[in-house]
Amino acid sequence: MKNRIRTIYEQLKKDNTYLSLLNPFLEIEITKFELNNSQSILNYDKWIMNAQKENYLQQPIYTLHEVKNRESANTIVAKVKWIYDIKGVIGKSKVISVFIASTSKFPKGLKDKELLKNAPIIIKEYFNKVSPPFEIDQNDIEQNKAEVELYYYIKNKQPEIKARLEPNFYLSINKNQNNFERMIANVKWGFPSPNSDKTKRYITLYLGNNKLHYKDLKADETKNDFVSTVSDMLNKQIPFEFNPPNIEKVKK
Repeated sequence: MKNRIRTIYEQLKKDNTYLSLLNPFLEIEITKFELNNSQSILNYDKWIMNAQKENYLQQPIYTLHEVKNRESANTIVAKVKWIYDIKGVIGKSKVISVFIASTSKFPKGLKDKELLKNAPIIIKEYFNKVSPPFEIDQNDIEQNKAEVELYYYIKNKQPEIKARLEPNFYLSINKNQNNFERMIANVKWGFPSPNSDKTKRYITLYLGNNKLHYKDLKADETKNDFVSTVSDMLNKQIPFEFNPPNIEKVKK
């Protein structure tokens, strides 16, 4: 994968019009990498999850609740947002209840300063127990981390590449003051765009005057006439960026 990806990367940096020619090779390389490096990918995923859990538990998201008991002091529990595993299994529930203490220990209830101070510590201790770090092959991380990150970057780019090569759009007509009909392509997007902080759901492209007087804009024949034009205009308006991380660190 290393040499092929580097070659493809260098070609795309020079001219992104090669995208339609080179993407089939990218798809092949993704499949090959998954088959030949499944253990490295799994090891990397566990390494990332360990780091994410550790970082999250520094400031977990939770709410405190007092549960009434009939025959004893009330119980204080934390409802903690948790998207990671419990004993190696990621469950359907995204909120986990964690026992914090009895109100006999914190008589001032949910506003007790000591409670607010100790709650995140108790939560962290609980999840470190029921969701301990995965065992990691550190040597594999050191040797293959850059390649796996490159693989993920390319794989995650595939939806955008497909949106460029096989644009999903519908046509409409806009009339100006002189009653000229302008063809418009409304392209389903959902990816980063230049000069915009927000991801746009649709990109509007003006295709020119309706010189051929298309009537049925929903017809496949009509859309097929504009697929190539829409793809070219889309790439000009939103230049394709291909900047894999750590590209220089991947060994040749």
